[in-house]
Amino acid sequence: MNRIEIRRRVVEHLKTHHIQYMDDFNSPCGHERLLLNFVNRDNAPGETIEATFILHNEWIESQAYYNQVGSILCKRSDHIPELYRVLNYINARVLLTYGDTSGNGLYSPTILYTPRINLSEGQGFNIQITTIVNNDFFTLTPVETLDYLTEFQPEFLNILAPPIFGLLDGILTPEMAIRQIKHDCID
Repeated sequence: MNRIEIRRRVVEHLKTHHIQYMDDFNSPCGHERLLLNFVNRDNAPGETIEATFILHNEWIESQAYYNQVGSILCKRSDHIPELYRVLNYINARVLLTYGDTSGNGLYSPTILYTPRINLSEGQGFNIQITTIVNNDFFTLTPVETLDYLTEFQPEFLNILAPPIFGLLDGILTPEMAIRQIKHDCID
């Protein structure tokens, strides 16, 4: 599939699953973007996770992140070094295995993507998961890819919100946050 066909498939998926989105044709990065809102994420600040899909010619770049409330909490925190330690742990130890989110058993749990979670200081202190999916791979696995980008990534950030923001608020130590992540994401 080329970029235009992938965009059509992504938008069709967003509409079918009632996911709020907006086109951004005048993005500062020079590529077409889709801006998404995932509501009712009860652990996330403001109960919303946002995402940006950047449609490059050869790949789609997905960035899922906490909303502006999360960014403000992060920017105001005195615990950024501890946050880096926890983010490093997540990148090194948490393997993102996921399966069919519809419950219909269309495909088995697997690891198809290797995203990275980071703090994007230059873009307003967003804690974000970034995943790059090559267009050829998207063509081979469109259902799995769209489930991953629109269900798994936002839910993963929702699951991580209590330990991350507990750490940023000074309620949790890095060790406590890591223990909670192990319990919620690995065990």
